Amino acid sequence: MAASPLGMFLIVLLGGGGDLLDFLSSKAYWQAKGVEITAANMLAELRPVELGDVPALIRQLASERHADREQASQKLLAKGPTVVPRLLKAAGSADAEAAARIRNLVRALSGRDKARAVRRLMAIRTLGEVKDRAAVPALRKLLDSKALFEAEYARAAIAAIEGKPFKRPVASTKAMESDLWLLPGNCAAVGQVALPAGKPVDLDQMAKELTAMLPEGKAEEALKQANEGLIAVAERIGNVRLHGITFGVADDIGDDSGYVVFIARGLYDVTAVRTALLEQRAKPQVVEGTEVLGFGGDDPVLILASNERLVFLVSPSGEKLPIAQMVAALKAGKGKLAGNQDIAKLVKSVGVDNALWAVMRVSEAYRQASLLAPFKTVTLVGKRKGEQMDFALKATGTEAERVSQAVTEFNELMAEGREGIAREAERMPAMKPVADLLASIKAKAEGPNATVTACFKGDVKRLLGMPFVMLVSVRAAHTEMMELEAAPPVPQPAPGP
Repeated sequence: MAASPLGMFLIVLLGGGGDLLDFLSSKAYWQAKGVEITAANMLAELRPVELGDVPALIRQLASERHADREQASQKLLAKGPTVVPRLLKAAGSADAEAAARIRNLVRALSGRDKARAVRRLMAIRTLGEVKDRAAVPALRKLLDSKALFEAEYARAAIAAIEGKPFKRPVASTKAMESDLWLLPGNCAAVGQVALPAGKPVDLDQMAKELTAMLPEGKAEEALKQANEGLIAVAERIGNVRLHGITFGVADDIGDDSGYVVFIARGLYDVTAVRTALLEQRAKPQVVEGTEVLGFGGDDPVLILASNERLVFLVSPSGEKLPIAQMVAALKAGKGKLAGNQDIAKLVKSVGVDNALWAVMRVSEAYRQASLLAPFKTVTLVGKRKGEQMDFALKATGTEAERVSQAVTEFNELMAEGREGIAREAERMPAMKPVADLLASIKAKAEGPNATVTACFKGDVKRLLGMPFVMLVSVRAAHTEMMELEAAPPVPQPAPGP
């Protein structure tokens, strides 16, 4: 099960709002690179590449001796993408054979810039974990770095070494609100999740959870495979961060109609991600002067709007997506949702400064769901209180009897869900946060209205991080199945008389 850039994007989108590198263990990363974790080794990773001998190595590429050419090629490759500009300059004046070798080197180095960037970020993070004060001067030199994430990682490492608090930046309410009003006007349900500042995942805890989920001896191998997959993806697209998600659902959503728009706000290298997606056979098209990437069929369409914003558009039928609307909204800085008075009023009633919120005007298409049929509007708010998230849902209707029936149906469904999830949590401890959340849900009818409350205690990313845990366990199960299929059949004893 090879990890894909799109797949890892989804892991970050659904996996807790941290960095892609947060899911990667420093120990596992440096073991894979054959580097011992010491402050001296990490500082060596951050030293600038010495370029003084590059001109001589480029001249050596024209040597008549094969051994000399190979030696020069290996030394140039070891210096990394930093030498590419000098190679390109030299290619213009080199003879045909040397020029061909230079072009091959450029091609080989062109895919290594993200690998080098990831290596530097991991070295910076590891220096913070090692807590050697001698590293602080070198880290301070990086505080003005323009490379994505580098200055911030350096600040975090210095804070860790000096024993001072550090909190990653999060999306502002203003930035999240600007994403909301990009949505199309015919959305009948919209909402946002503003994610808390991330930090590296506790992989020791994850290992314990996987040990309880998988056959004996398989947890360590599963985490190793997950780390290898993460390294491979990170070295293609670089680090990725998610700050928040905005979504909008069309008022006519059905089995073969409507659409859902997701706007992800965070930080990523748009050029690297585009290249990786094209390698995954994404098909580019130009809409109103903006490139849009699609995969065909019912797969999502992506608009890589900027290093801080990415748009997913999906539809049950794979057609009639509001691509042109979203392109126009991105260019203008606003869409048509503000003209939807019903939704605008509901948004104002809940406020966009909550950690999580959603509102819905129950359209005719939505009324096809029996639970929604008695209601006119639904609002949901999630508020953080330290290590706790409180949820409150309010649904307004007109007929008390129908509302009471809907609440009864909802409670019956929840009872079934609790029972099933509780069984899974006994087998799979990572599911316990979901089981606890379901157990806390309380719904009641209040005349023509209904309320639902719930509470999640603990780091909300333990809940949001479920997709990553599930990915690791699925990979492990897949590997075990492949091993069983590849194993020779067990000889059966001959039948007795």
